[in-house]
Amino acid sequence: MLALTDPRWASLGPFFGEGADIPRAIERWLGSMGTDAEQDAYFDHLFELFLHQETITDAAIAVVPWLMHACTQLETRHRAMYLAHVAMVEANRLEYGVPRSAAGSAGLFDDLMPDYRAAIGQARAMADDLIGLRPEDATEHGLVALRPALHGDAGLAWKQWHDDWKSKSARASD
Repeated sequence: MLALTDPRWASLGPFFGEGADIPRAIERWLGSMGTDAEQDAYFDHLFELFLHQETITDAAIAVVPWLMHACTQLETRHRAMYLAHVAMVEANRLEYGVPRSAAGSAGLFDDLMPDYRAAIGQARAMADDLIGLRPEDATEHGLVALRPALHGDAGLAWKQWHDDWKSKSARASD
């Protein structure tokens, strides 16, 4: 896992801000885990640095192991949501590859990919368990729809995700 003090964060290309902003956002989010501020810290400071409108940048490869660290090591009520976001990152990676959006990020992934792949394996096992234990929570956050990406099928994940989104939109307009 890329240490939060590693200067290579600055080489990553988030959607907004600078790569060096990512470790501070992760620290703020981790510090809020298990509190009422957790979801705000995640969405206000971290989420859109690595995942925006269903797309990723190279920053996502470094963030995913931190998401799984939180899911496996810390108390959170938002595990299904984090797992769904991990699955969306993996669906992107499988379908489109990893865009390198900052100068100097080429070759950065050689040592990050083993941790990323291990995090995907953890996410797969945890998602399968969570879907069995709390299917309503997993469905609400799209984890059921996106789960195929964690098993290597991005096409099915995207189809189910978009079908689920259309269904939720139709119910909301009724």
